[in-house]
This record gives sequence, C-alpha cells and structure tokens, in this order.
Amino acid sequence: MAEARKKFNLSLTADAQVWLEFEAARRGTSVTGCINEAIIEQRDNAPENVREVFKAFLATREK
Repeated sequence: MAEARKKFNLSLTADAQVWLEFEAARRGTSVTGCINEAIIEQRDNAPENVREVFKAFLATREK
C-alpha cells in the first residue's frame, strides 16, 4: 500500500529555519526528511500514556 502524503505550507522563524537546514545537512537528508525524522522520533519517544491516547485518536479516525 502506498504511503499517504499531504503537502502543506510551513512558516518557520528565521532561526528555526537555519537550524533545520543545518540539521538536515548533518543528517544527510532533505529538510522535509529531517522534519519527518524529527516527528517520528518524537512520536516513538513519547511517554506510554501519550502513545495510548494517540492509538485511541487513530482508532476514532478509522471509524
């Protein structure tokens, strides 16, 4: 199954943009790739109670 993707605009402060460009280069990825990696890292390192709430949230979206 193909992975769903949604494009949207993202407005960053100048200092956040510079950091993001640096971090993407350091990781050897694109800015978009860096954003995706950071979000996945945050999700995977969330406390157990937050992951449980997220699972419940996903279940409501499937109905």
